[in-house]
Amino acid sequence: MASFFSKLFGDNADTPAKADANSSLVWSELHTSEALAALTAASFERPQLIFKHSTSCGISSMVLRKFGLQHADNNNQVSFHLLDLLRNRSLSNEIAQKFEIPHQSPQLLLIAHGKVELHASHYDILQAQISAR
Repeated sequence: MASFFSKLFGDNADTPAKADANSSLVWSELHTSEALAALTAASFERPQLIFKHSTSCGISSMVLRKFGLQHADNNNQVSFHLLDLLRNRSLSNEIAQKFEIPHQSPQLLLIAHGKVELHASHYDILQAQISAR
């Protein structure tokens, strides 16, 4: 039986699929600088979304779960990438430097044509209008 807090905030799942089993949103885990370069190149064909997620933060887990439910129908328009901040802090710093957007957690970045078209953090993520740009 799940605890009250895991029901409220979600568990600290290591994989995107476990982060929200109710959502049909497909996440690709982001681990390397090479994957970031490929994501940036792919942004010229299709918008790429990066969600910086702290698996130890209840707010981040809740926002990730709600975001997934809100945008489950966008899989054909945008590619979704999840960055686990606890495992990949240096990559998060690289993203902040590359796109000149200060790090926050949780944080959402929508990359199109090689640049950040939209960014939001914390609860503002749930208000972000995500679409093919």
